[in-house]
Amino acid sequence: QQKNNVPSTVGTKVQSESSKNIILWKHAKATIACFICQDNDERIYQITRDSIASSKRKEERGYLSFLQCMIAWSGWYKLPWSYCSSLSDIRRLLNTARIGLRRPLTKIEELLLEMACADAELSNGGFVENSSRQYTEVLENVS
Repeated sequence: QQKNNVPSTVGTKVQSESSKNIILWKHAKATIACFICQDNDERIYQITRDSIASSKRKEERGYLSFLQCMIAWSGWYKLPWSYCSSLSDIRRLLNTARIGLRRPLTKIEELLLEMACADAELSNGGFVENSSRQYTEVLENVS
């Protein structure tokens, strides 16, 4: 009987590559969903719920976290944060979007997140006085 001389790590590498491909595929599908969800409340709710759940599990999703946060915030231009049920979820999404990119924010990304933060403070349980200050900072940064 001849022993198999294949190192035991080969199966692990194949499994690891397969897991990475599955994650990449899920991220691609989620990204596409972000661009086709306009005027579909159920899709926007689903994107928001998925983003909150991923942030609670501390999944690294890179730019997808930022994109999903923007959708949850704007609801594609309906009411700010209308798809989030709590201020803690909103703050979690904002934090995940900021650190999820794992790179410095561009100027426009920074401005969008600052406006989203200001809108969050107008939500139930937020600090309205912080919102006014944050909006002023955004206007100053734009000019």
